[in-house]
Formats: sequence, structure tokens, C-alpha cells
Amino acid sequence: MTLVLLAALIACVWAEVCLSARARRRAGPGRAASRLAQHVARRAAPARLRRPAGHGLRRLSGSSPLDRRLLGARAAAALERDLRDAGLPLTVSEAILAAGVGAAAIGGAAAAVRGPAAGVLAATVGLAVARWGLAAMRDRRLRRLDLQLPAALDLLIAHLRAHRSAAEAITEVAQRLAEPLRGECSRVVEEVRIGASLQQALEGLRHRTRSRPLGAVATAILVSDRTGGNLAELLARQAGIVRSQVAFLQEVRALTAHARCTAVILTLLPLGVAAAMFLLSPAFLSPMLAPGPGRALLVIAAMMEIVGWRVIHGMIRSVEQ
Repeated sequence: MTLVLLAALIACVWAEVCLSARARRRAGPGRAASRLAQHVARRAAPARLRRPAGHGLRRLSGSSPLDRRLLGARAAAALERDLRDAGLPLTVSEAILAAGVGAAAIGGAAAAVRGPAAGVLAATVGLAVARWGLAAMRDRRLRRLDLQLPAALDLLIAHLRAHRSAAEAITEVAQRLAEPLRGECSRVVEEVRIGASLQQALEGLRHRTRSRPLGAVATAILVSDRTGGNLAELLARQAGIVRSQVAFLQEVRALTAHARCTAVILTLLPLGVAAAMFLLSPAFLSPMLAPGPGRALLVIAAMMEIVGWRVIHGMIRSVEQ
């Protein structure tokens, strides 16, 4: 019975991961913009330096054989992108190992105190909290990227109007920015220094970040470099668009703050009530943890919690995007 409950809970968590990955793919850059940027990068880059889109030099040189095998799975690839967007210096195998060790430690401690069922439940909750924390760190970092972009564009335009090349301007701007945008610009500069073209580096930047304004700026630079337009004027117009987009997103986020708070409260309220009842009167919840219908009800409740969270979160994301 315990194994069946564990399999059901793991299936729920895995379904949540797959649904999140599918939603992020739908929310990514438009297909036309993606094809345009790829075409520009491939036409402009030398043949000896061409690589598949989205594969930076650091990723190819620093990934282990286990990570390359794991990245063949969609869920592992989505986890790798989440780690990168969150700014965590972990590989997929290291993150999975850390999550497994943490869940095993939490589940083992709970099982030693309250039995196997409590251990399974505690391990599942630990994995869910880790996943939620990673998503929160990713969203926070992406919001900081969007907020930093208008000021960074102003610096970039100033250097371009001082008759500097795009690569030199990005190098100068990277030294005057704060994280996380500084790290992204520094990586572009580093890839250019070790032999990649600016088009390749910008294409990698566009594919490894989910920031739509930053992806639009990278695409604008790629198109301008290919067509020979006035990049400073193009970025000046783009800066105005980015400012309006960031202001609109901030307004939408303020309007959906009540819905987000409601989702968190409705999700945590049953867990908080159950924890309080367990601390005040452990015998009251003992039938729920004993073999029989109680555990089945706990599994059904956990599934309903996950489905409810996904529905509310999907509604909020559809409004914000």
C-alpha cells in the first residue's frame, strides 16, 4: 500500500513538472521571431563556428556525460533551463542528487518518528517545496532582468553613438551593470573572446533566457548587424517599447497580486490545519495515517491540491502573459 501511495504521489509531481515545461514552451518566443533570429545567426556565422541553437560554449564544455544523457529527456531539459534561469550553478545531475538526498533525509526523519506513510508524505512535500522554490527564484531573476534592461539599453545606445561597435559596447556595459544582467552580458563577451561570433553569442543569449524583452533586443541587434541599419536608433525605439512592456507587466502583476495570494492561502491552508491538528491532538489524525481508507483519502486530497494549484496558477499566468 505504501508503494502504491508513493507511486501515485510521484506521478502527481511528475505531471506537474511536465505541465510546467509545456506551459513555458508555449510562453516562449514566437515561432516567426525564433526562425528569423536563427536564420540571421546561421547566415552571418562562419561555417566552422556554427552550432545548434541554444547550445552555448560553456554548456558543451562543462557538461558531463550523465548530464548530456539526462538532457535528452524533456523534463530534465526543462529542469536545466530552470536552473540556468534561476542563476544556480548546478548541473541537472547535481540538482537531482541534491533533491533526492534532501527528500530522503526528510522522509527518513519523518518515517522514524511517525512511520512509513508519514515519511512518504514528508518526502513528497519536500520535493514539491523545492520545486516551488526553484520556480520562485527563476521568476524573481527574470523580473530583475526585465527591470534592468531599460537602463542597460540607455548605456548601450550611448556607447554606440560614441562610434563603438556592438561587441565593444556590450563589453563596456557589462562592467557597469549589476546581477543578473551583468552575468548574461559577461557571458556574451566571454563567448566572443574565445572565438564565437557576436551573432552566435546573442543567439545563445536569446535561447537561454526566457525574458521576452531581452530576447527582442538580441533579435534586433542580430537583424541590424545583418542588414546594416542604424543600431543606435533601433535600440532607442526598442528601449521605449521595453519600458512600456515592463510598466504594463508591473501593472498586471499588481492587479493579480490578490489572486496569487489567494492561491497560496488555499494551497497551504489544508496543510496548516492538518499540521496544527497533528500537534494538538495526534490521535485525531492517526486513522488517516493508518493503513486503510485514510491513506487513500490523503492521496486524493494531495491530487486535488495539485490540480487546484495548477488551475489557479494557469489562470494567473494566462493573464500575466
